Amino acid sequence: MNQAIKKNFFVFAPAAILVIALLVQPWVNPLWAFQDPIVAAQSSGECCSAYFGVMSNIGVIYWIVGATAAACAAIVLRASGAPSRTVAFMTSAALLTAALGLDDLLLLHERILPKLGIPQKAILLAYALAGVAYVAAFFRDIRSRDFSVLCLGILALVVSLGIDVVFSEQTDQMKIAEDTAKFFGIAGWTGFHWLRAIAAMRERARSPA
Repeated sequence: MNQAIKKNFFVFAPAAILVIALLVQPWVNPLWAFQDPIVAAQSSGECCSAYFGVMSNIGVIYWIVGATAAACAAIVLRASGAPSRTVAFMTSAALLTAALGLDDLLLLHERILPKLGIPQKAILLAYALAGVAYVAAFFRDIRSRDFSVLCLGILALVVSLGIDVVFSEQTDQMKIAEDTAKFFGIAGWTGFHWLRAIAAMRERARSPA
């Protein structure tokens, strides 16, 4: 098993185990585990169960891990005199990941910002453009042995976004498919940035002062 396959397995296997366990268990509705706890309570008509929003909360934890890893790497690299481009890469990764995590936690693009008059599709387009700009600006840094992890993560996020945008009326199965793709996308995004943060600090440690 080559390094790329090992890293993809390391990143996506835990997410796959969680999703499969949720989908095959016979006791609870998987949709309510994927939804935000408040949304799940509203959808189910009951309040409240411990499993409401559990996968959503794990997704937010994934975002926090990715943002924290990139932020810590940026701080360490800057303090050690690493090249400014590498510091900017890690800083941008931390900020973008934190923004996505905050949106996921507070339902910004789904609830709050549309109430302020900002259309949901415009917000999603802004995130997509920010992601494209980030990849374009730091493609040289992103393209590494961990690149396949990010590609799979972005592909999953695109699938989730596509389901959300194309299908305005969704069945429970479609919603679960959307949230499953999103969960794998978050795992891939976070896994890539965690791996790159570790690699950047190791490379800096081996570099002459």
